[in-house]
Formats: sequence, C-alpha cells, structure tokens
Amino acid sequence: MATVGTDGKPAIRTIQFQWFENGRIYFQTDTNASLYKDLQKLPYIKFVSSNRDYTESLRISAEVVFEYNYELIDRTLEMFPNIKKIYGSADNPILTMFYIEHGSASMYEFSDDKQGNTLQYEW
Repeated sequence: MATVGTDGKPAIRTIQFQWFENGRIYFQTDTNASLYKDLQKLPYIKFVSSNRDYTESLRISAEVVFEYNYELIDRTLEMFPNIKKIYGSADNPILTMFYIEHGSASMYEFSDDKQGNTLQYEW
C-alpha cells in the first residue's frame, strides 16, 4: 500500500486486508503507526496485488475513511490471532479500522495470450 508520508515523500508498506463487507474493504492499523499518521495528513492510498503466478494484477486507488468501531476491531482480533498477540484486546485505545471508498480499480493481465486492462471500475 502506498501513501504520501508525513515528510511529503512516497511511503509504501505491506498490509493485510481484514475483510470485504457491505461493499467496503477493511484494514486495521494503530494510531502509533506511520501509516495512520500518513493517512491523517492525506487520506488517500494506492495499492496493487497480484495472483500467485503474477499474470494478473489488481490496482486500486481510493480515499480512506477511519471507523473507530469496537466490534470491528474485536472481530479482526478473533479472525487474526497474530494481530491479537500484538495488541491484546479490542479495548486497546491505539487500535483503529479503516476502509476505502470513492476510488477506482483496474485488473491487468500479463499472460502469453492476453496483455492489457481487462476491467475498469469506479465507485
């Protein structure tokens, strides 16, 4: 996931999305993380993901909306024990969730018989 850092320079990091629900892709972060600080200053991201053989990629550009929701955080901790090990419980005050909206997505293929955009979507 790419953001603009608080220093005005590009920042990129690996991040796991928690789930897709009600048309939203949810992520979890904490308020001490550079990601959180970057997004407070400029709430937009870009990210790319590919399939295992790198013949297709998904590219998303979107606005970020923070959602301070105990139930969502608790659900994340139950679904992902590695996150729970780090943060303990959902009442940890530094935990927060965010989702993306008002964005665009495109699929791109790199296979032998097809190359180029295969899907464009905006919401």
